[in-house]
Amino acid sequence: MGNLKNPSPASPLPLAGTDASAVAADVATNSLLVFVPNSLTVGRLIAALCFPFVSPGWWLAWLLFGGISDLIDGWISRLLGVTSRFGQLLDPIADKAFVLGAIATLIAHGRLGWAELALVGARDIAVLALTVVVLALDRSRLSEMRPRLSGKVATAGQFLFLLATVLWAARSSGWLWFAGGLSLYAAVDYLWVGGVALSHWQARPSRQRSR
Repeated sequence: MGNLKNPSPASPLPLAGTDASAVAADVATNSLLVFVPNSLTVGRLIAALCFPFVSPGWWLAWLLFGGISDLIDGWISRLLGVTSRFGQLLDPIADKAFVLGAIATLIAHGRLGWAELALVGARDIAVLALTVVVLALDRSRLSEMRPRLSGKVATAGQFLFLLATVLWAARSSGWLWFAGGLSLYAAVDYLWVGGVALSHWQARPSRQRSR
């Protein structure tokens, strides 16, 4: 009976409180760390929306911010050891929106033509076509569409091409074909991988019905 009136000092209650505090601290720390790379991605998306309204004198600074933020947001995320579903979804959207905003602005100012847009944006056209097909067939599969290395390389080529176009008033056919070649390769890569995945998705229901 004496033990009931005088509980042992080794009670689990203080430990439980300590564990809860530690978990809360970890969650707060992770949220703060995730905010750093995600804020760069959100900033790139905002810059994309603002690009058409920016003075030509600021185009170079805008492009440098877009390119550098695209390079370091993922690097910072890996360095800090934090990832988020929000960041994984938003990063490719911000990339494409920024490139599209920059190209649309250059076309509006007569610095680029529609044929150049089709060449440099071949990867984005292919991804858009695949997205439409997946949405039509099975939108639940949309989350399985992952960014690929070829797409990242194509994005880097697009940024370099845009920088060259802004820096030099004369159109550079070398940079155009460099970026266009990377974009075409990425388009073929995405279409090939997407086609294989679609054939597998369509084959699974038929196999299940045959069983």
